[in-house]
Amino acid sequence: KYNLSDAKIAIATQTTNNGDQLYAYAQNRLMTPASTNKVFTIVAALFTIPSNFRFTTSIMYPSDRVKDHTLYGDMYIKFTGDPALTGS
Repeated sequence: KYNLSDAKIAIATQTTNNGDQLYAYAQNRLMTPASTNKVFTIVAALFTIPSNFRFTTSIMYPSDRVKDHTLYGDMYIKFTGDPALTGS
């Protein structure tokens, strides 16, 4: 399906309890981190964020700038994050 003849791959895995290496392939090759870094972020989040936590998006504006249901001024959108891992 994909032509990977020019692909550069490096893998290194180890156990968490004693650090023994489980598998390695070109583990010393210097590479730019890929989106697989998301995995580490997700695992950390799973252990620290409560299961009932929900991310929110807020729309904010100065109330003194609203006259007759019209906002005269700036509106701010505050994002707190989105855990969805979807392609774009």
